[in-house]
Amino acid sequence: MLNVVWLVLLGSGIIVAGLTGNIETVTEAALGSARGAVQVCIDLIGIMPYGWES
Repeated sequence: MLNVVWLVLLGSGIIVAGLTGNIETVTEAALGSARGAVQVCIDLIGIMPYGWES
């Protein structure tokens, strides 16, 4: 149920951005968030070897 709520919010935001001509802002925000997620993953990979020591 909560997944549907998030899907509706995301979809309506994209549709409104498209109708108002702000789709570039949505694209920049999505790419910026993806870039941030990749950076977090890279940082966590750097920490992982220290957690596996016995």
